[in-house]
Amino acid sequence: MLLGSIATYSVFVITKNTLIDSARESLVQHTQTQEGEVRQVLKFASELSESIAGNSEIINVLSQEKPDSDDLEHISKHHINSYNIGKRYSAIYIMDSKGKVLVSTAKSFVGKNYGFRDYYTNAMKGEAYTDVSIGVTSGELGYYFSYPVIGENKKVIGVVVVKMKPSVIGEVFEYIDDEKIEMMMVDTYGVIVQANDKNKYLHSLGEMSLEMKQELKDKKRYEGIEIVSVDHGEVQDSLSKIEDKVEVFLLMDNYNKDGEMLVVSRVKEYPFYVVNEVEFASLLMQAKEVAILVAMFVLGAAFLTGVVVALLVARFLTPLKSLHEAVEKVSEGSREEKIEVESDDEIGQLAKAFNKMMDSIVSARSDVDKKVEEQTVELAKQIKEAQKAQEMAEKMSSAMTGRELKMVELKREIQELKVKKSIEKKNKKGGKDGVK
Repeated sequence: MLLGSIATYSVFVITKNTLIDSARESLVQHTQTQEGEVRQVLKFASELSESIAGNSEIINVLSQEKPDSDDLEHISKHHINSYNIGKRYSAIYIMDSKGKVLVSTAKSFVGKNYGFRDYYTNAMKGEAYTDVSIGVTSGELGYYFSYPVIGENKKVIGVVVVKMKPSVIGEVFEYIDDEKIEMMMVDTYGVIVQANDKNKYLHSLGEMSLEMKQELKDKKRYEGIEIVSVDHGEVQDSLSKIEDKVEVFLLMDNYNKDGEMLVVSRVKEYPFYVVNEVEFASLLMQAKEVAILVAMFVLGAAFLTGVVVALLVARFLTPLKSLHEAVEKVSEGSREEKIEVESDDEIGQLAKAFNKMMDSIVSARSDVDKKVEEQTVELAKQIKEAQKAQEMAEKMSSAMTGRELKMVELKREIQELKVKKSIEKKNKKGGKDGVK
């Protein structure tokens, strides 16, 4: 069980590390693929704005000091609306050199001035520009692609803007969706403008500085939205340093269950970053499942091994039990115990030795009994002879005792006779004296 526990833990650690390394490689590849897909979508919209800006009729209309309304209507019907294939764009509009919208597929934009927007100011400098923000008119988030309209004198006379719907980027996310991966796209401020987790939408990766918040407010990029952090400050602080390479961030303590792995890739040529996140809890769960399977296998193997060993031990120890019982009976006086030998192993040899010992004991006991019997007969004979000698001695003793008694009696009688004679003698002598 100890070795099984060590094996299970080792499998868990190895599986965990393998899954983490595999997840890192997979997430990097996933992020690179996603970055390429997003870049293609953005590039198509950017090229669309460039194509519209190169339309000769649009250039002619914007070259007029005061564009004719019929010309603007013609451009709206025959050019602007025809570019919105598949309704991928919430608005396509043309702005004059002062930032006023002259023509738009979204009628609510016409007449509005968006000269404060970065996409306008940068385009007026002769640069193509891509941005993302919440529209002050529509109140909807959109990706803005602007391109300068160049007049005959090489002067910027207007700006073409294509506002793409967020759902177009969302299609890319859905196409390569993975429930274990949280996919996001953020702008240069670290604001999450696309996410498959709606709870992170229009949040920031980390805490923003007061200066950055004020800048967003002045540019009206996310007006009316309170941007809160999702606590990935380390990633947000590193965005400006990420160029063409993919960066991997491990936000955890010793791969604990609350940790995450984030892979960030800059969308080449555009001010966006693709961010993919995987929680280590899901990886640890897989490692635990593998460890549990190993533990169950170890427990099953241990149980099966225990049963087999118990049966084998019971089989091998049966002669020992018989030997023990035989020894107990021998200790109680039995001399006829034998053990049946069924093997030639150590226990079988022990059983044979016991049987040999019992044969020796029986043989020795037989010899002892025979000798005891012989000695008993001899002893009985000696006792009988001793008894006869004793009887003779007793008879002699009795005879001697009678003789001695007779001698004593005789001596006593002699003594009495002497006394009697002495008395008589005295009496006779006294009689004579009286006569005198």
